Amino acid sequence: MNKVLIMNILFDFISMQDTFINGGTEYTKVIFNSLLQQADTTIFGLYDRKEIIPEALKSTIESNKILLIDIHEDINSFIQLNSIDIVYIAIGQRYAFYDLSSIPCKIYLTIHDVGDLSQLYDGMINSKERYTFERLYVASPKLKSQLKMRLQRQYHKLFKQKVVKNAYRNIQKLAKQENVFLITVSEYTKYALLYFFDGIQNEIKMFAPPHKAIPQNPPAHIENPKLKKLVEQQKKYFLLLNCTRRNKNAALFFEQWEKFLSCTRSDYITLACGNITCGGKNVEVIPFLSDSDLEIAYKNAFALVYPSISEGYGYPPMEAMKYGTPVVCSNVTSLPEVYQDSVIAFSPFYPEDLFRALILCSQKHEDYKKKSLTAFTRLMKKQENDLQALIRYILDA
Repeated sequence: MNKVLIMNILFDFISMQDTFINGGTEYTKVIFNSLLQQADTTIFGLYDRKEIIPEALKSTIESNKILLIDIHEDINSFIQLNSIDIVYIAIGQRYAFYDLSSIPCKIYLTIHDVGDLSQLYDGMINSKERYTFERLYVASPKLKSQLKMRLQRQYHKLFKQKVVKNAYRNIQKLAKQENVFLITVSEYTKYALLYFFDGIQNEIKMFAPPHKAIPQNPPAHIENPKLKKLVEQQKKYFLLLNCTRRNKNAALFFEQWEKFLSCTRSDYITLACGNITCGGKNVEVIPFLSDSDLEIAYKNAFALVYPSISEGYGYPPMEAMKYGTPVVCSNVTSLPEVYQDSVIAFSPFYPEDLFRALILCSQKHEDYKKKSLTAFTRLMKKQENDLQALIRYILDA
């Protein structure tokens, strides 16, 4: 009788210690749960004692009796003692300030994007005009003053390039090692890694990231009063997410918004999520949406607008598409590769092009509802197949 070999995996729990909603953490959870279900694996956890462990993760650790190692302790001794076969890291940037180069076993390192590196060289994003532009439309209350915005720009000019390059130093060092295997989520990021990282030893594998679990019964209760009012009154609203993050580029949207309202003579509303001080006509600002409210916001939106300037994959358009919600989407980095002709694409650097895209959305709304549903089916199939392929790739180590 053949003996069943058990693979011991030291899994990245640090990427599940985030307390806010983000695509990378959702990705990590799906990979973790898939590996946990494998009969021939034992999972160990790599965590950071200096960060909070969410209650749901604590419960999973206790119920599955997972043995943990703190990243500040002697990882190599833990690896040797527990016969660890591979270390799996789900979000490479979470380990930017840790030196893992002495780990003796195989390391599977996932990098979703290198947006920080690409934005260092983009004069349009970091120009004086751009900072002024953002201050007018989407500055948070803490950054509203012109003085603070100037200081932020000077920080980028004098220090941020050095900070970002230093942050990637450990990751680039790892990528050159023979025992390190890079995984990414799009062709765009694969070639960006080849562009920015020298001396990568092994082939970079690309697997479309798995979709998070789809609610079987979307919640009926709406927590946020502004969202509840919009839904109950059946208002046509454009959904704009993560407005405080610079790479999400919300300022471009607000630059053209009132022009769009005037041209269409409509009562469309913008539902902007993020801690911003933007006023303007027909704009509702919500600092934060819970998981359940976000699903409701996707489902009831007239369209999702996604003007991002940098993505490794880009989850939100697909989140909206599962409800047949049309998507008006930036045409740079990974986004055209992933979403193809299923979205109304525009340049994220020209407000007049977004203006054109919004008008097209208002004119051909039903057509793009159908395209969204078709695209979601296509993307889900690829993600399911790629998840199985990724798990096989890890277990074949």
